[in-house]
Amino acid sequence: QKKQIKYENNNIKNNNIKNFYTAMYKYIYNIDNYEVDLKKFLQSGQKIYQSIPLKTYVFSDEILNNKKRIKEYKLEKLNYKKDEFLIITSCDINYFNLYGHYILESFKKYHSNINITFIMDIIINKNQKSLDIDNLIKKTNNIKNIDLCLKRTNCENIKAYSSTLRFCRAYYQRENKCLIIDIDSVILKSMKELFLDMNKYDIGTRMLRRRFPWQKYTAGFCFFNNSILSNNILKDIFIFLNNKMRFSEELWWIDQNALVYGIENNTGKEIKIKNYFGSKDKYIISPTGSTESKIKFLKSKIDHKKEKFMLPNKTPNKTVNNSNFAVLAVIFIGLVIFGVVIFFLLKKQKKKK
Repeated sequence: QKKQIKYENNNIKNNNIKNFYTAMYKYIYNIDNYEVDLKKFLQSGQKIYQSIPLKTYVFSDEILNNKKRIKEYKLEKLNYKKDEFLIITSCDINYFNLYGHYILESFKKYHSNINITFIMDIIINKNQKSLDIDNLIKKTNNIKNIDLCLKRTNCENIKAYSSTLRFCRAYYQRENKCLIIDIDSVILKSMKELFLDMNKYDIGTRMLRRRFPWQKYTAGFCFFNNSILSNNILKDIFIFLNNKMRFSEELWWIDQNALVYGIENNTGKEIKIKNYFGSKDKYIISPTGSTESKIKFLKSKIDHKKEKFMLPNKTPNKTVNNSNFAVLAVIFIGLVIFGVVIFFLLKKQKKKK
């Protein structure tokens, strides 16, 4: 009887997981009613790794509160000339210390004398010393067209928060053309060509085919022209974030879901979208992999001997040098083997005596 119950439970579990993948298959191949299977999966309470982004997914029959606002997304609008182009990113203090130097140095290299401004919103704990912040501002005071904005908070779920704040910044600055990027990137050439090319479109991003809903568009590289349609998309993204952000639970891909919602909530309005799949990397590269491998790549693309942009933090991310551990491990194993060999040789010699 116990075996039968276990068998039946496994069958139920497998059927629930099947509902998830059936829904994803239908979505990828444009088959109607994929949301029916998705709802069945959610109602089961079953959880799998791939389904975590569903926490912030918006179903077609769901209505968001367009008046809801949360304090964490309230920003002060920065004033620029209408023809000023903006590159926008956001991060927490740890990510800034790891990657901020490389993106800022590469930006300076190609944008010192053109009308493109780099805006970076840095999330800082409320207990951070003001002296540290003053030192950072002093370092950037004399750098033309770089604006660092500091956002103090004690909220949890910093990763999700920092990945979404850049979209709120773009919403506040929607009178200008905005390009949103990831901080762990390096710029390879002037973005002016990209901004001029985008005059023909409402939005631009890297688009992927045959992916889950939250993988369709790339939140780490998306352009918003200051057209009526692109502003509508930014507004819907802003509404989405104010409704869906949760600071007390783990959220993955919320920025991607927000972008999907913003675009697909405006389908049928003749949106002109530029797909930068295949051409994004000629402007900017965002390496993947471990922290060490990403930093190694970013260093190879800029003059890393210059003084780094750093904001001291009492609890920085501790990166581990795996190569050092590997060397020590090899030495340790070698000594152990050597000791064992000597032990048996001595033992053998005693027996002969």
